[in-house]
Amino acid sequence: RWPEIQRKLANAYMNIAIHIEENAGEEKHLSSRLQLFKDAEERYLSAKQIRKDIMPAIEQNADERFQTYRDLGIGYSNLTGLHQKIMDVTAEIANNLPEDSAYDDQYEQRKAEIEEYRKDMVINSNLAIEYLKKALEINRDDAQARYTLATLYLNLAAETQDAEMFANSFNVLKQVVGESSVKLYRDELDRFIEEWQGFIANDDGIERPDDQVARAKELFNQSIADIASAFVVAGEKEPYPELKLGRFERARKLLQDYLDTAVGEEPGNEKARDKLEEVENLIEKIRN
Repeated sequence: RWPEIQRKLANAYMNIAIHIEENAGEEKHLSSRLQLFKDAEERYLSAKQIRKDIMPAIEQNADERFQTYRDLGIGYSNLTGLHQKIMDVTAEIANNLPEDSAYDDQYEQRKAEIEEYRKDMVINSNLAIEYLKKALEINRDDAQARYTLATLYLNLAAETQDAEMFANSFNVLKQVVGESSVKLYRDELDRFIEEWQGFIANDDGIERPDDQVARAKELFNQSIADIASAFVVAGEKEPYPELKLGRFERARKLLQDYLDTAVGEEPGNEKARDKLEEVENLIEKIRN
């Protein structure tokens, strides 16, 4: 009957989970590290269940609903990151088993655990996306929810090998750019571009069908041009010349870096080249 106290309890479980997870990374013994990660997982799940339990009591309060949706989305996102760590440690334990038939059952059990966590990662990623989208319907300016959502799309794209998911991640970032109340951090966007370029270049060694790679290139080109356009629109809203120039310069760098890559050199990038010319004209106009 006291949702605010339940929310604080959920936050406490979440903070403990984060603390355990951070300390687990310093544990040298793999079995101990794995146990700590699973202890953190238990706390994350406790926080998640409490937040789901209070949903009926806060249905009429938009602020409370937003907070709970966002917390659930971030909680599910944290779970996906934790599950990746559990998978990595489990794989390391399995690979360190002696090459002896007596250990074959243990090896197979570890591999089965990894596959179950991989399935959970996809499920939890989709649940996190669902809750964060609901949160952003209430408060579209929340930067943490926006970045978490974009990162989830990016991670899910890498896991499922889905080029459309990469486009979703860029569309979320584009919305951030277009909102003057939210700052798009340079390293965040650069990381997304690097990840997508790796996806297209098959840097991860996964063979992808030609039509999927072609679609990824098309989406990448479109997304770069769209984000550059969002920077231009945001720049035009800025009241001071130096702020306008900063936004336009960011658009120019984004486009120029893209056109300097192997993907940018390919035919069909006229839109990006035209947008670069437009941005350069805007920059020259301000400087003059």
